[in-house]
Amino acid sequence: MPPQAYEKMICEGLKGLPADALAEIAGFVCLVRKRLLQPEVYEEELRDLLIRAELKQLSHESQAHLEEEFEGYDQR
Repeated sequence: MPPQAYEKMICEGLKGLPADALAEIAGFVCLVRKRLLQPEVYEEELRDLLIRAELKQLSHESQAHLEEEFEGYDQR
């Protein structure tokens, strides 16, 4: 299928969708464009996102460990 046919199919598919769906689709389009046109930026942002997620998980685990370690400390 030629690119113009895909563009027409996408544009027709957008008609009548609610704003939240359009926002989601716009975000997806931006993501695909960045992945294809700026692969280095995409990879760096993905790496940063994964690192932040891992750090957040470690932070929650550390907090849970500390809470468990000091449970009842003020009563001792």
